Amino acid sequence: MKSNESINNVISYVEDNLAQKINIEELSEIAKLSPFYFQRLFKKLVGKPVMEYIKLRRLERVSEELKTNNKDSILNISKKYVLTIMKLLVVILKKHIM
Repeated sequence: MKSNESINNVISYVEDNLAQKINIEELSEIAKLSPFYFQRLFKKLVGKPVMEYIKLRRLERVSEELKTNNKDSILNISKKYVLTIMKLLVVILKKHIM
């Protein structure tokens, strides 16, 4: 399996499982690479560390859902995507203060 194909498989898996807990070991198995090499390759090809990419994708998904879902609170939506309100606040504050 080529490097790009491995990382594309991981990205597809991440997109399909944003509402689940995801760890490096699981993703490296999907890529058929060691956790160390997988993380290096992912950052090289995607431009972000794996867990940062996942966090940002979850935040984007929460943001999209908040725009379209008037029934659930931000707390319920963020929990759905394995995010805590504290993580959301930290990201929002960093984005607007720095």
